[in-house]
Amino acid sequence: MKKLFSGFAVLMLIVCMVPQVAVSAAETRVAKVTFSEVSAKKGETIEIYVTLVDSPNVKSMGVSPIYDSERLEYLNGEWLVSGGILQDWSNSEQNGVILYSEDRDLNGNVAKYSFRIKDNTKWDDISFSAKIVLKGKDGNIEVNVVPTYIVIKCDHSWNTEVLTSPSTCKDNGYTYNLCSICNRKKILSTFNKLEHVSSDWIIDELATIHSEGLKHKECLDCGEVLAEQIIPVLGTCVHSFGEEILISSPTCDKAGYIYNVCSICNGENVLYDLEKLDHTPSDWIVVEQATDDGEGLQRKECVNCGVNLSTQIIPALGTCSHNYSEQILITYPSYEEDGCVYRVCSTCSKKDILYLLDKPTIKKTTVVVVGICCGFGGVFISIGVYFLVKLIKKKAKKV
Repeated sequence: MKKLFSGFAVLMLIVCMVPQVAVSAAETRVAKVTFSEVSAKKGETIEIYVTLVDSPNVKSMGVSPIYDSERLEYLNGEWLVSGGILQDWSNSEQNGVILYSEDRDLNGNVAKYSFRIKDNTKWDDISFSAKIVLKGKDGNIEVNVVPTYIVIKCDHSWNTEVLTSPSTCKDNGYTYNLCSICNRKKILSTFNKLEHVSSDWIIDELATIHSEGLKHKECLDCGEVLAEQIIPVLGTCVHSFGEEILISSPTCDKAGYIYNVCSICNGENVLYDLEKLDHTPSDWIVVEQATDDGEGLQRKECVNCGVNLSTQIIPALGTCSHNYSEQILITYPSYEEDGCVYRVCSTCSKKDILYLLDKPTIKKTTVVVVGICCGFGGVFISIGVYFLVKLIKKKAKKV
């Protein structure tokens, strides 16, 4: 968890005393703050210098560090500049403030922090930055703060296994070893990036009879835009139709067509029209079941597009003059339930049971046992026939 120590109460009180003068956008001044790059082992003490660059003259300055307190232990800090009418550094609040009687050039190293890298810290780099407040005689000075990273040193122990990170169209590939301590990589060799895989033209904005359109091609792997092209205003394109023949398949909703496409404007050149397909009706679907007192409702729909093709009233049960279909249906019996042979009324969907099929009384285990016994019987018969044939042949030889 990163901790921001914000002891700027004193600084805010002081800087509010500095006269504020409006500065136009054209006169905006930008100072830059950088920090020294540091690398050290776990448990070691480090010093981070705060450096002011390209700053106009400064009348007051405040600094407070931003860092991960679970990885760094704060030791102390100090100003590296002097001569202020107020110059204070609070190690308990971990911030400093300095105020001059007039503007002063502070470019260079202005402050220094000391930290200890904690023994249990992770191996990845530690980010460090600071909150900086600068004021001059004309008011606030804009500050661009550039964070730094503390590199944790390791006495590497490289594995002998060679691993590979494959190339992509955005990054080079490489082979490497891993450190068994910190898991960092040692690059052994590199490979070139892969070529982009281009898409077909993708329409971003359709052309109209009044305005141009826009299309582009992009890499299918990384999404980078590879090419862009203006689509001419409709009616002005000198078409260049490709040789590839495409088909827009017909459905029961709309007609289809065979066409080719202009490589410039993506306009379609229709070669042949294909008629709409006929709807494919479903079986009757019961919407509302009939009861003894009330009618029901059933319908047929297209199995492809879902459009309703026909509806039919189901008469109240007991009032239907049944119209049973000639198709005979079977529900096969199981060991749990009887089956039946039946037909269905095409008007109310009532079943007319023609024959009942009783549940089988023989159990599965009985079938298995009978099967096994028959199997053994077949084996014994085969053995008997074999010896009988041998006996006949033997007597035939004696004769």
